[in-house]
Amino acid sequence: MSTIRPLIALSAAILAASTTGAATPTVASLLKTAIEKESRIGAAVETFTVHVGRAGEPGRIIRYTIRRNDPTHYTFNIFALNKTQVIGYSNGKDLLVYFPPQKQYTRMPGRGVAAANPMDDPTKNIIGRSLVADPAKKAALAATVTAVPYAGKPAWKATWQTPDSEDPSTTNTTTIIVDQKSGLTRQYVQSDNKGSKQTIEFDYKPMAKPFAKATFALKAPAGAKEKVAEKPVDPNKEWKGKPAPDFELRRLDDGSTVKLADLRGKTVLLDFWATWCGPCRASLPITNKAYETFKDKGLVVLTVNSEKEDKTVSDFVAKNKYTFPVLRDTDNKADEAFKVDAIPTTILIGPDGAVLAYTVGFEGEEGFWKGLEAHGFKR
Repeated sequence: MSTIRPLIALSAAILAASTTGAATPTVASLLKTAIEKESRIGAAVETFTVHVGRAGEPGRIIRYTIRRNDPTHYTFNIFALNKTQVIGYSNGKDLLVYFPPQKQYTRMPGRGVAAANPMDDPTKNIIGRSLVADPAKKAALAATVTAVPYAGKPAWKATWQTPDSEDPSTTNTTTIIVDQKSGLTRQYVQSDNKGSKQTIEFDYKPMAKPFAKATFALKAPAGAKEKVAEKPVDPNKEWKGKPAPDFELRRLDDGSTVKLADLRGKTVLLDFWATWCGPCRASLPITNKAYETFKDKGLVVLTVNSEKEDKTVSDFVAKNKYTFPVLRDTDNKADEAFKVDAIPTTILIGPDGAVLAYTVGFEGEEGFWKGLEAHGFKR
């Protein structure tokens, strides 16, 4: 999980300073007051329900519940995949994060302060970085604000578009609904021109009195083991030269199986991806081009997808007219064997079965082709 609350900080904080009957605010003015207004909520229970997926599909649901007295004293609970995944406590100075599935916790000294809290810092996400840097300029692109009813109450509906910072061909459309009377954001929707959609619904319940100090005590549950933060590891350095673990996966198109060990003697490019992944959607056209260019020249291109439903994947592939083979890894066996923690991840394996390169993320088309050219595959 790249952040504790992806994109929520900015969207939750974008509040209207106006009240019913006031002049229509601009998108820029809503953004300008973001952090200051959100920090004034005080003692409350905040619930954020996140729906992530593609337009017209159920997607994934993640629920965040935050109990707070102020921006530095809070607890949070992240519920996903039918169970609590993360629980955190901040005492105003330090942060303790507990992971129930693993029964592990980690201490983060100094991370309880507001400036370092990823739940309240919009610069921790892509949209926040682009808008906070220059809200008037960025929000001016197709920006509108209209008065609308929401849950039976007057609200402002702000909509604007921004180019995706990672994929120039992608345009993000963001819509936020703000209650006019309370000034709190009630709904956030971000979609793009490639079918991805994220919806966040907000609920705030002010408390009559602050939570007891013990609520924010940094105490791990009995039986939990402390996980000491490890130094970041460069996956390319970790994997380069090591034997690639074998796997046997089913092809999406014809149901036949592919065993990696059977491909010895050939160079293999693995691309781990998902339909809902923005950077994947930017990189897949390049992967497909590599497949078409080198399929008869000694490079075996295989993409690996672990989403549960075949139809979701096959519809996406058909819609984009991709011709590369798709291997189904619904049990995450290949993901786990190659320690894939983020997507897209591309792994180049030599004829001897050893890893030549391990790349996390999409570094752009130029970087992709340079990586192949370094191993003899030039366009």
